[in-house]
Amino acid sequence: MQFLDLNEETLHNQVDVVKEEVRVNVLNQPYGGFSWLWLSQYAFSTYPNAHNYYGEFADLEAATVPDAREFYETWYGPGNATLVLVGDFDEDAARQMVERHLSSVPARPAPPAPALEEPLLKTRQEYTRVDQLAPTPQVAVGYRTAPFGQRDHLPLALAARILQDGRSSRLQRHLVADQQLLLHVAGGPHYPIGDSFEFGGPALFTLEATPRPGVSTAAAVEAIDRELELLAVQGPAQRRLSAPAAGSWPPITPATTAG
Repeated sequence: MQFLDLNEETLHNQVDVVKEEVRVNVLNQPYGGFSWLWLSQYAFSTYPNAHNYYGEFADLEAATVPDAREFYETWYGPGNATLVLVGDFDEDAARQMVERHLSSVPARPAPPAPALEEPLLKTRQEYTRVDQLAPTPQVAVGYRTAPFGQRDHLPLALAARILQDGRSSRLQRHLVADQQLLLHVAGGPHYPIGDSFEFGGPALFTLEATPRPGVSTAAAVEAIDRELELLAVQGPAQRRLSAPAAGSWPPITPATTAG
């Protein structure tokens, strides 16, 4: 926040780093970014929620040093930062160390929070994306839900586990094992790059699935919708609700796409 070395050379170096990251993680990977980078662009309509947050190559290449400096001075200030200290340490000694290293950072006002409100969708939206590297078709279903941080959002973390966590979960048991419609299913709030407690603003409950050979993507989506409707009507089994109360559930962690 204080000693940024920003010039043409460092800017172009970082642009190249980001472009290479996009190539490795998205463009040259089967299903690259399918359920996390592309789906949100279809599900939302406002820029803060729907833009390609990696950045299009054309936009990255057009960035200038003044652009980067303005962004840095707006967002990389103490008013927009959080300092976390973890470990077995003496509080007074820690405060002294923080003062020694950070007290010289000039104060800057916190930037205004972006407007994250989203208009509600009136109809179901469906899109097809062609991936030349994908060995089989895959589906990603996004359900608009209560915003992150609201009380109504917390049950979604529980629903994610009930639906797809482990062989006894509804989707794994019914659609993968019993009916053998899917090879793979996973998901949850903001899947697969976060969880219910890391974000703010509009939320997307995502389920990602790979149909078995011979099963259409439409049939896979229909089966997933049917299972969610059954959960909504019937509710979860009591044994599935007792696990978190007993403290036996592990924390929700990001998951990766099966290729």
